[in-house]
Amino acid sequence: MPMQDQFEQALNAFQLERAGYGKNVTELSPETIRDFLDRVPQYAERLAGYQPGDNRAIRAKLDALLDADGALARALHARRA
Repeated sequence: MPMQDQFEQALNAFQLERAGYGKNVTELSPETIRDFLDRVPQYAERLAGYQPGDNRAIRAKLDALLDADGALARALHARRA
């Protein structure tokens, strides 16, 4: 269950449900808990085939973007002086 008013939490819950790894709910009730527990074997089956990704490419892109932004900020600062 995502934390209320937290976009990242809501997005993660949406993606997990979409992938078949869990259930996205906004409120807990005996019914939602029962439904989740009834589906645990299905979730486990889906998760058994999960292959974690490698974050090197996204980290390299973020580093490049931060370097570019840093260079731009330094250039703008130098022009102000």
